[in-house]
Amino acid sequence: MHTIAAARTHIIYELKQAHVESPELTADLLIGFVLGWDRVRVLSHPEHLLEDGAQKLLGSLVSRRVYGEPLQYLTGEKEFFGYSFRVTPDVLIPRPETELLVEKALDLIRGLAAPARFADIGTGSGCIAISI
Repeated sequence: MHTIAAARTHIIYELKQAHVESPELTADLLIGFVLGWDRVRVLSHPEHLLEDGAQKLLGSLVSRRVYGEPLQYLTGEKEFFGYSFRVTPDVLIPRPETELLVEKALDLIRGLAAPARFADIGTGSGCIAISI
């Protein structure tokens, strides 16, 4: 069995070799996902031993990330506008510019005298409709 610290070092190395953006954050989030922990707990318990099943799952997730699969599809969630949304390969991952769209819609709605109506056509994760 490996410790979190050893696994983290190895994962960061692999991610850097593959030119994955933010390798440290990605490693922490993948370890946390596998253990069901938040990032603070991952970083504050480097001595924790990873069981074989956790190591195997982590290795699979790291390989998928190295080959370009988005982190959000690996973990199945994406934070958007203060909410956590379930995402799969069938759903587009919400982007930062989508938050700008929601902010603009909220500004327009606040300026209306009557209740607003809108339609979110082709909703995937539902992040736009729910956030508005």
